[in-house]
Amino acid sequence: MDISDCTLSTCPVSLSRIGFLPNLGGNAFMVAWFGIILVAQIVLAIRYKTWSYLVGQACGLVLEVVGYVARIRLRDDPFNNQTFIVYIVTVTIAPAFLCYTIYLCFGRIVLIYGPHVSLMPHRTYTIIFVTLDIICLILQAGGAAWSQADGLNPQDLDRALDLLRAGLGLQCASLGLFVLLSLDMGIRVLRNRSIWDTRYAHVRQHRAFTYFLMGSFAAAVLILARSAFRVEELRNGFNAAGDNAEVLFMVFEGAMIGLAVLLQTIFHPGYILDGEWRATSFFTKQPGAQHSQERAAEGESGSSLQALQKNGHE
Repeated sequence: MDISDCTLSTCPVSLSRIGFLPNLGGNAFMVAWFGIILVAQIVLAIRYKTWSYLVGQACGLVLEVVGYVARIRLRDDPFNNQTFIVYIVTVTIAPAFLCYTIYLCFGRIVLIYGPHVSLMPHRTYTIIFVTLDIICLILQAGGAAWSQADGLNPQDLDRALDLLRAGLGLQCASLGLFVLLSLDMGIRVLRNRSIWDTRYAHVRQHRAFTYFLMGSFAAAVLILARSAFRVEELRNGFNAAGDNAEVLFMVFEGAMIGLAVLLQTIFHPGYILDGEWRATSFFTKQPGAQHSQERAAEGESGSSLQALQKNGHE
């Protein structure tokens, strides 16, 4: 049936691509939530000069706002294909930009503890995950846009959905790998306390640094859960019952991403890293493992000497 000329007065809403009228209150809340977080991120970026972090956060948050505004507009005209495309594309790809900011922070965490502690150099981590993130973004955007093209035959629709699912699946795999490597890094850090890089001891001593690590990890897990949900709901296409269940959408899409950006804002790296955001960037030259171990040993020796001198005076 051709629904291009449908309106709410002539066709049942179940024939629309979204299949229901989005809840005004819930979607308006998400618009306000992401809007407030966006303002907070801009203020924090200006305060701490974390411009690269702001790029990812701003892109992701603006897309979230646009996506939920589109959902609200679908209440008035659920048969508007252009509005549905805006909603699908923006909400689908927004988390990829948020993942980018998580990966930026992880490379810095590696530097803060030292190259001899991590499995790979900080640049290698960043290159791997940002590259995967870009591929995810391309696949998701392409698949989502293609799936909503006018006059698409069933075969092409299946291909478009396969492309979209591939992008979301790759995002799940990328985040899963990130979680595993984060756990590996955590184990290595705990086992090598005596050889942490002394240059960034003041950062590690920040009272909220541990919460920053936990918050970044939790944000990644939340986005992973959201991506897994999106893969499952698209298994049978956009008209599947799971895709049209707004409660599930608001929980696994809205709440998951909403909590993730809240954690990324409360534990903002500009504040937590104590002014070392630029000093620990991708372009920072990483010292060799031997050099870092020597610095750690010097720091440990210096601390021991100070302790002996203090005891002598007593």
